[in-house]
Amino acid sequence: MKRLYTIGIDFGTSNSCVCQACYAHDETGALIPTPIKRPEPIVVDHRDTIPTAVFLGAADEGPVYGEVADEKSLYYPELTRTNFKMRLGMAGADGAEAYRLTVDFLRFLRSELAQHIPFDAPEDEAEFATCVGHPVQWSADQRDLTRRAAIEAGFPNVSIEDESSAAIYDHLCEDQLSLKPGQASRVLVIDMGGGTTDFAFVELASRPGVAPITTPVDPSRIVPPWEGAHQTYGGRDLDALMLRHIAEPWGYSPHSREWAFLLRETRRFKERFSVAITSGKESYRTRWMLEGTSREVKISRMEFEQIAEAYMQHLPRLIQGALSLAGISAEEVDTIILTGGHSRWYWVEDAVRSTFPSISVENGTLLRHSSPDQSVARGLAYRWMIQASGGQLRPRRRATHSIWIANPEPTAQIYVAPPINIGPVASVAAGTPEDPVLVMDRGQLLPFHTPAPAKLTIQKMDFDAERATLRLKLYSGSSDASRLELTDRVASFDRPFWESVAKKVCSRLPWSTRYDTDEFDVEVLCAVDENELFRGKVTITRFYRGRPAQQLVQMLQMEPPAA
Repeated sequence: MKRLYTIGIDFGTSNSCVCQACYAHDETGALIPTPIKRPEPIVVDHRDTIPTAVFLGAADEGPVYGEVADEKSLYYPELTRTNFKMRLGMAGADGAEAYRLTVDFLRFLRSELAQHIPFDAPEDEAEFATCVGHPVQWSADQRDLTRRAAIEAGFPNVSIEDESSAAIYDHLCEDQLSLKPGQASRVLVIDMGGGTTDFAFVELASRPGVAPITTPVDPSRIVPPWEGAHQTYGGRDLDALMLRHIAEPWGYSPHSREWAFLLRETRRFKERFSVAITSGKESYRTRWMLEGTSREVKISRMEFEQIAEAYMQHLPRLIQGALSLAGISAEEVDTIILTGGHSRWYWVEDAVRSTFPSISVENGTLLRHSSPDQSVARGLAYRWMIQASGGQLRPRRRATHSIWIANPEPTAQIYVAPPINIGPVASVAAGTPEDPVLVMDRGQLLPFHTPAPAKLTIQKMDFDAERATLRLKLYSGSSDASRLELTDRVASFDRPFWESVAKKVCSRLPWSTRYDTDEFDVEVLCAVDENELFRGKVTITRFYRGRPAQQLVQMLQMEPPAA
């Protein structure tokens, strides 16, 4: 009986996890949903999770990866690379290096996996499939680079899936997520990793076979930074807090030669301290050998809560910001899934309950895997179980932020006639700080097009009789604090182009365009596709130069040249 070996890869910022499962086909060739071997992580260097680290190699040795590379960082920090996942998709040398490191690290994972999966088995006996997780907020470019890197690293039949969906797959397949028959549910997935904390709301339909709807949000854009300076929120940030508390009294700073060693020991101490406090102990102590001297390290629960007070209080603020961006109340969330290794902390559950009083472990609405750093990789390997059972894997997504339009020219006066059901008509006076006008509200299912073009009347825009130029800016966000510029586009319209089109279509068509006047009408149609989700792009589908030009473009299916 032919077997299917599935591979789930949680490619993390600080640590990664790889799970493998095995399924069988029935006599007809259809995949049997229940796996022969349920997903389990592969163990590398005695660990279920592998540090996402690459040591480039010294003069006397080649590159190494994972735990060994992490150890090498103590002696060769300049030759060790970590956190390169966060640079994947960047322009220039940083992005190119991040892609190369990703390929090399994934190739290392494949070599380790080859000890557990028979990649060399005959085709009639075995087939293989890989699914790589990605943060739900990632752009199309970042997702594509992740998939390409896995293919280049030698993984077979590579697909990708967002980590929030993978966490839901894991809890569905391991019977921890109970859904009431015939009732829609909204699940909030909070993924707390070493580098980031991600939020996504997932709407599960009441009818089987209907794809879920995912709304990713990034509340860090609207929530003030903790301690007034820190925008990031992950395990590494807590490492830095604890290390500063331990090492500064000893006279060490980030410029000290021993800092890398102290950071590694702090991470190990943090994990053991968390386990001890969760189990009911009031403190944890150990000893470090530092420069030939044994030093005691001890932190009590009360002391830790003083050290990390601002950090701990920031999580409820992020949760409130996530609800605000999604436009829903706490009562509209049915279940919360905590995933990622950093979600183990005892105070995380308290932070959730402070916002969601009805959510708890006791009533089965607050879920966290016994090994939350494995749940994404397990869910990715369970993907084929969901698919074979008739589940809809590809979620439909909602726009995370609104799209706004504004005129950047200080000497121009702009009049916007917004599309249907978008909002009031806005007029922007010349030389005054204009308020961007809403053209696409958040929460729209993607792909989305504005229901009708927004009409802009530009006065005193251009006195060139041969060419008129429109510069258009689009913004994404749900408030002034979160608004970011997405697009700065310039479109030029040539008089000969329009005249030639008019003559070709119909000599009797009314045509009275004059470029030497002070008024210039343009209509713009905005679109956001799933591949442009969150931090991606806004497509300006068409520029229309006045009503006659609009009619001509529609008749000929042509668009004016845009620069």
